[in-house]
Amino acid sequence: MDNNTGLLHRLKRLFKKNSGQPLTEEALQEIIHTSGEAGFIADDTHEMLNSIIELKDIRVQEVMIPRTDFIAINADSPLQEIIPTINERGFSRYPVFEDNLDNIIGILYAKDMLKYLQEGLDKITARQITRPVYFIPETKKIQELLHEMRKKGIHIAVAVDEYGGTSGLVTLSDLVEEIIGEIYEEDTDPKADEVKNILPQEDGSYLVAGKTEIEELEDLFNIEVDNRGKFESIGGLVIYLFSKIPAVGEIITYKDISIKVTDADERRVKKVRISSLPKPADEPASPPENP
Repeated sequence: MDNNTGLLHRLKRLFKKNSGQPLTEEALQEIIHTSGEAGFIADDTHEMLNSIIELKDIRVQEVMIPRTDFIAINADSPLQEIIPTINERGFSRYPVFEDNLDNIIGILYAKDMLKYLQEGLDKITARQITRPVYFIPETKKIQELLHEMRKKGIHIAVAVDEYGGTSGLVTLSDLVEEIIGEIYEEDTDPKADEVKNILPQEDGSYLVAGKTEIEELEDLFNIEVDNRGKFESIGGLVIYLFSKIPAVGEIITYKDISIKVTDADERRVKKVRISSLPKPADEPASPPENP
């Protein structure tokens, strides 16, 4: 039996319902810390276990996909019109709305469309095949949500604010990524003490995480970003500028900067390279007019 397996068995024994005294958070943290210091568990396993412990302090609004960033489908859209979106985005589930995003009425599963191929996809709307939507408050702790989603077999939930408006979308994969995703983030050292959102490059550009707040971009390049109410992060800004989720390698200029997408998936822009545009040379002075 290896060290990791041995630790796992010890933790399982401690978590048994009939184990007598409940295991406190402090005791579990001590077990993880001591095991890591002694080399009983690998560094990545140690970090993952710590991430699980820290879930108790993280709320949905910190990990959700903001309403400005996710793709939703109009309830009255014929399935035939939805196919291009599904082919382009590649998601398996989509929120379905009526009138506006504050009125999400269900979730469309792409696989559910297959059974209607023979009936004619142009005759059936998204509204007719939606599944029930699971609403959660944006302030809900993701530790509780992870337990609920696992128990109920839910893979996607819609987060709402205190007024009932749609604030974002969270998936089971988002929660899993919160635990293990950052450990293996590309272009970062998994053993580093801190994963930085902005990394200066030798050529003068900056490698910037999509989740970086707009204020940091404004301070770094001394610019003022317009339409601030439509997004909160640099990833959201890039999606807004492209009017879509851009592919890796796509470039766009904005204000006095150039933004190149270096990492993205079907749901979000994860990383961009930003550089200042060269300053235009001073125009030569106009020759004096003849008297």
